[in-house]
Amino acid sequence: MNGSPTWASLAVVSFEQEYGYSIETVSIDTQSCSLAGAWDFETLDEPEVENILEQRLIITSGITNRDTFAKKYSWSGVDLKTFVTDASTAAQDGVTRFGKYLEQNEKDYSAYMAIPPLERKLLPKVVKKKLEPIYAHSWKLDFDELRPELTLRQLGKRDSIDGTPPNMKRVIATSWLIKHLVDRWREDEVERTSRGYLYPEGRELQLFPTTWMQILVGLKENARN
Repeated sequence: MNGSPTWASLAVVSFEQEYGYSIETVSIDTQSCSLAGAWDFETLDEPEVENILEQRLIITSGITNRDTFAKKYSWSGVDLKTFVTDASTAAQDGVTRFGKYLEQNEKDYSAYMAIPPLERKLLPKVVKKKLEPIYAHSWKLDFDELRPELTLRQLGKRDSIDGTPPNMKRVIATSWLIKHLVDRWREDEVERTSRGYLYPEGRELQLFPTTWMQILVGLKENARN
């Protein structure tokens, strides 16, 4: 995906019957991911809401009327399960490519060494590679949209801060979870892009896994039209 976006903004929109709506925004670029701002509203009809959600990827939590929500806010929805599924696929692809690369190198080296020494001198030298295994995070994670703190605990991360208002706990926990997942993805991407020999077709560091990236590209293209 050459020339793909290098930054994104995301909004987490959470609804709890006793509190109303809470929104947290998250800013992402190729170097960092950080929580950017938080709001709470009784309804989503307030004028400020549209300004907050405009041109952002959106994750919802606890919103049952998603169709109405999507129509009203030109839905650019993403979800964490898709993020993790795609990240896992990319991680496995990197590991598979690494294994095939070593296997091919072993075959090439064996064939090279089977050539008589005098003839071998006339050929380009083939070296048996000694490479560190490619690193990739485990993406075997469980999700409950209404309880993001469970996945944070699974990752060994803090799931709350004392003094957080009750109406903001879920939206902030979901935003933290997004941050940690994006950070893990970036670490995997840095590892993959540093192994250029595994990607002869070329590879740029991507902000997000495939599906999220496609939605982000569409969002930015729509903004230009």
